[in-house]
Amino acid sequence: MFNSGIIITSLVSILSPNVMIQHVVPLSINSDQIFEINSTGESITYNDTIILANDIEEDLKTRYGILDGSKVVGSEFTVLDIYGENPRELDTETYKYILSDNRDKFGPRTEIGCGPLALLSQFFYLVEVCDYFEFVDEYDYAKNIEDFVVSILENVITISAEGTAESIPFFGQEIVDLLGAEGTLTIPEFMALGANAIFEIYGVEQQLSVDASYFLPTQDKQARINRIVNSLNAGMPVIMWEQVSLNSGHYINIYGYETWRGINSNGQSQDVFYFIANPNWNYSQPIYINADRLESSFIGVITFAENFTHLSVHPDDYGFQCSYNNTENLKTIPLDNPFNISLNTRRLRTGYVNHYDPTNNTIDDQRLVLSSKRGTHSQAYLTYEFNKKLRMVHVEVVPWSIVELFYLNSNCSLKFFAYSVTGGWDELYSVHPESLDYISFPQVHEYLLEFPSNKNYTSFKIEVNNPVSVSNNDRNYGRMIVKDMHFFFERGS
Repeated sequence: MFNSGIIITSLVSILSPNVMIQHVVPLSINSDQIFEINSTGESITYNDTIILANDIEEDLKTRYGILDGSKVVGSEFTVLDIYGENPRELDTETYKYILSDNRDKFGPRTEIGCGPLALLSQFFYLVEVCDYFEFVDEYDYAKNIEDFVVSILENVITISAEGTAESIPFFGQEIVDLLGAEGTLTIPEFMALGANAIFEIYGVEQQLSVDASYFLPTQDKQARINRIVNSLNAGMPVIMWEQVSLNSGHYINIYGYETWRGINSNGQSQDVFYFIANPNWNYSQPIYINADRLESSFIGVITFAENFTHLSVHPDDYGFQCSYNNTENLKTIPLDNPFNISLNTRRLRTGYVNHYDPTNNTIDDQRLVLSSKRGTHSQAYLTYEFNKKLRMVHVEVVPWSIVELFYLNSNCSLKFFAYSVTGGWDELYSVHPESLDYISFPQVHEYLLEFPSNKNYTSFKIEVNNPVSVSNNDRNYGRMIVKDMHFFFERGS
């Protein structure tokens, strides 16, 4: 049966457990073209929350009596593992010139504090990594980057101690007095309101959303931890805020986590969970946050989500024949979904193959298989044509056996393509199937392909090529099983 629904940053619920996923970001931009940050020396004041890597052992000793703690091998995870890049570490100096050059647009109540910097980091991640080129033109960074920064500063209210009570909405003189000589303040709700305003300005309010509800004191520690972990597992960094003292707080960008382990003061093995973050102080190394600190009512998180309409297509949904077709066949697949999504398929040498149980006497399953090689035939493909704009596709494939003869020719390939009416077919990713044959068979290989929002892709194709010469032309070779397919469409398309 087809499964469909709205999915918001919860890809982890779709991806199979214990399966290595190759994430592919086609047509990605060179993020170094946006701006360059020159690192300065690190100097950080240790407090109960923000620490550097070399402070972790002291933190374990102070909090838990752990004297021999060490990082658990393989426990580190960052959004780089999903999208191929971590968010940028920013600093105030980079943007002071933009603020000073455009001061007349903002009025006296806007400053570049840690709040706007954290939001800038999040938005640059959406541009550089998630390919939301609606914010900054893919082909003209220099022209558009300043306008984009200005729009963020215009829409996120940051209060300066240099301002007056009249310039500060809702709060007045008490906030001016609280901030001190050099303080700034950005209310968490203002961050969310500003982000939503920017979404609307750039026309992506259907595709992106922001949630600041986890600043509420009623949210317990585990709820905040779960919120952060779920977002990171889906490849989206999180903004965290802590009120360190009455007149001191800070926004940071969390982009990963890791686990440390040791024997505590009670003689028991204990795991301690740390988040990895950028402080936006022009650091060349990350900071760490002990997850136990999230029990404080003075800590909260702001999460961002890519909102997609999700449709799953399973192997038994196609209704193809139990044979390989040597000429292209077209078929409309009936869909029962509330989003009016239609699907037409085109296929060559693609069909169902009976799979037998261990006795080899009883059919226990039908597999959807692309068979690229038999006789003079050397290619198989399956194309999905939709009436909606694709943003991501999650593919599951596995070779039929370890004797598909892919190793005989360097031109063998497993390829993925996407199609737009204006640009035609783009090759997104290619891998030689030999790398899938022997190393981990029958391991399922999963690929998560993300499409830039300015690419109007409506079709997706899986193609297998096997141009080998074989003596037995009556056998099928070059076979690839297609398992579950998950399609993510832009809302409102």
